[in-house]
Amino acid sequence: MRALAHRDPTGDRRIALLLALAALALYATTLCRTVYFYDSAELSAAAALLGIPHPPGYPLYTLLGHLYVLLLAGEPAFAVNVMSAVHGSACVALLFLFQRRLGANQLAAVVSCTLFATSASFWWNCNVAEVYTTGLVFVLGSFLLLLDGLALGRPSRVLWAAFVAGLGFAAHMFIATLGLGYLALVWFAARRQQSSLGDQLRALGKAALCTLAGASLYLYLPLRASMHPALSYGGVERLDRFLWLVTGGEYKHWFLRDFELSARALLVLQRIANQLTWPGLALGLFGLFVLARQRRELAVALGLAMAGNVWFFFAYRVHDLEVFFLPSVALLAASVGPALTFLCERAPHRAALSLLGVAFAATCLHAAMVYPTVNLSHDYSARVFGQRVTELLPEDSIVLDVSSPEEWRYKTVFEHYYQKTLGARPDVLALSVTSAASIAQALATGRPVFMYTRVPALAGVFEATPDGPMFRVRARGSLPP
Repeated sequence: MRALAHRDPTGDRRIALLLALAALALYATTLCRTVYFYDSAELSAAAALLGIPHPPGYPLYTLLGHLYVLLLAGEPAFAVNVMSAVHGSACVALLFLFQRRLGANQLAAVVSCTLFATSASFWWNCNVAEVYTTGLVFVLGSFLLLLDGLALGRPSRVLWAAFVAGLGFAAHMFIATLGLGYLALVWFAARRQQSSLGDQLRALGKAALCTLAGASLYLYLPLRASMHPALSYGGVERLDRFLWLVTGGEYKHWFLRDFELSARALLVLQRIANQLTWPGLALGLFGLFVLARQRRELAVALGLAMAGNVWFFFAYRVHDLEVFFLPSVALLAASVGPALTFLCERAPHRAALSLLGVAFAATCLHAAMVYPTVNLSHDYSARVFGQRVTELLPEDSIVLDVSSPEEWRYKTVFEHYYQKTLGARPDVLALSVTSAASIAQALATGRPVFMYTRVPALAGVFEATPDGPMFRVRARGSLPP
């Protein structure tokens, strides 16, 4: 069992490839075959149109998605869904290699990878067009390069890691919340490779410049906006709007100010534990303790990275809070391998194999329980909605939305995907409205007016009745001026 912990680069790469292929085969069985609701539809449209989606704009994700759309003939949304599955399987391979750098034996690393690959939130995000698996590729890839730079004494690996992290910032900004962990690893590498403080600071400066070089991909956004793509969020060709977008736009205000600390902490802990299971979470934390005894620098870096990620999103008030903790979940999963290895090395051979067998069986059982909740292979509800709107909406209709979350669910499917991407129903005018007066102006045109959902705040002035897949809007009495 101890021999399995020794580095075997060729064997490790083969196992990582097999894990990636196995994960990809699994995700293929649950992959959404068509467009999905919410951000997924918007991101599919942005990839197909080289457009600019909601804040912070995700330039690298959009460019990679466009490449998949070009490579995979057929429906654009399916191509971008495939990208999520491919990048998710790449995360599994990188996680295996990462654990081997941390000292985990091969069998323990395989068990941990299986646990992470089948965790509910990560698996679900491998099935639809979403930014999280792509962001995690850069998180794990940059950490892997940093560990190599630290272990092998190669400054070039550290600089490449910094550049990859900067690129990851243009895929998803949650990589920035791990910054203290990255800084610690870069500093540890500089201390090993440079003799004087001045040389160490210069090494840090070079790494910072490489990170900025990767993150400079955000300059693509105003350039693309100046070309007026069909999908362009926020008019970012202007400097003030560009800064507004890349700093989070309206999402900056989605953080709780008043909350009970203990209740919130329990919620966050529960969301994380739901991904790895409570035994998996316990093993991950134990793995950090093991690393702290054996390789303190790595334990400090991983601990700082997770602390920054959890702290930043701790009070973020979104329904899918767990996705923002995926970097921490991945790093905890990476710590499970060293924990299992530590236990196996202190047990007789048969007992060690039994331990790994039980852990793997428990992981497979958990995967079987998660499978029905993440299986989107038969979910065509977004396509059915888009097709019904396309077919049933009267000619020259006006579709309104007042920017509620429930409206966003449907707006992205019809307006962003069916209208802008597939070119359906160009006669329909989509309007965002902010007041009863603006709705009254739409009704005054004499065109049929619809909304995606009922808006309770407008019920006293307007009547919204079901009409096909949407709600027909009519005035109650006299219209407001």
